[in-house]
Amino acid sequence: MTRSFRLAAAALLTLLATPALAKKPAPADPPAAEASASATATTEAPGQAAAVERLQGTWKIVLNDEQKQELATLQLAFRDPPPTDDELKNLDKKDAMLVGMVLMARKKDPDSQQLAQMKTLMMGLADTTLTFGDGQLTMGLGTMQLGGPYNVVKAAGDKVTIHHEPKDGKAQDIPITFDGDDTIVLSDDKGQETRFQRQP
Repeated sequence: MTRSFRLAAAALLTLLATPALAKKPAPADPPAAEASASATATTEAPGQAAAVERLQGTWKIVLNDEQKQELATLQLAFRDPPPTDDELKNLDKKDAMLVGMVLMARKKDPDSQQLAQMKTLMMGLADTTLTFGDGQLTMGLGTMQLGGPYNVVKAAGDKVTIHHEPKDGKAQDIPITFDGDDTIVLSDDKGQETRFQRQP
């Protein structure tokens, strides 16, 4: 897996963008699951309400320099018109292979819906926003609006875990860490981090 694919996979997972990448909830016996849901509905840890309030608003993704370069490579692969031979020569071996694979797929099936969705995803990634509203989490990704209900299930200091149920995906628990009052960090199980900054 190339650096670019690692960035894309981590970003998609932590941004809740793709149902296929969402983690499957651990299986539970119906009575236990119902008891857990009842307990969640009737009890609330003291820090949970404060965490909900702290999350409220819109947050925009912040890419570091390496992530920006990786994203630029992916966007180059989906660019219209396609990259020139001279542009491809300037890429390292792994990135050139990635771009070449995308270009071959585009040539083979230029009307592919999957490629069109991936292009929309890549072109909008740098402007991705997360908006925490009244029980709703919405992700803005270019022209796409994704999301669904959420609630805080754990809160301890600057660490928060939310339970999110995307409309077209699998429910999952997502750990969030506050880095000060204006930055949050979402992490996946591979250690990849995606940072977001609070918007005015």
